[in-house]
Amino acid sequence: MTVTNLTGPSMLSAGYMHNLALKGGKATAWGWNVLGQLGDATTSDRFKPVAVKNLTAVSSVSAGLLHSAAAGKFDTIEPVLALPADITTEATGSTGATVDYEATATDAVDGAVDVNCLPPSGSAFGVKETVVSCTAVDAAGNTNEGSFTVTVIAREV
Repeated sequence: MTVTNLTGPSMLSAGYMHNLALKGGKATAWGWNVLGQLGDATTSDRFKPVAVKNLTAVSSVSAGLLHSAAAGKFDTIEPVLALPADITTEATGSTGATVDYEATATDAVDGAVDVNCLPPSGSAFGVKETVVSCTAVDAAGNTNEGSFTVTVIAREV
């Protein structure tokens, strides 16, 4: 039998009517899920492998009769964002200004995690108020979002 979406697992475990696989420190599961034994935060049966939520650095998996077990880091805490205060700056030309800022995030399990902001630091901001939206996601999929405002005011002539 071929399992869709599963190639090269380092460990497999078969339970009563569900299965677990381990690959690259991540656990996936599929099959019967009436008690939530797939670990995907649902009780929906899955016929293709789905990620086990909030679990990273997995070293082993084991499926039982109606339960599952895994050794890894359980992480349900979102990363902490450190965003700048609102920024107000004067236009450097007729259309606005290039604005640089620093946004960081730290996670209790993963340490520093990437922050994606739109518009990104170093962008050209027009003469107006612009909301910058930032998101950080840790290895377990926990997400934190935040924002700040960049206001570019027209240059006095």
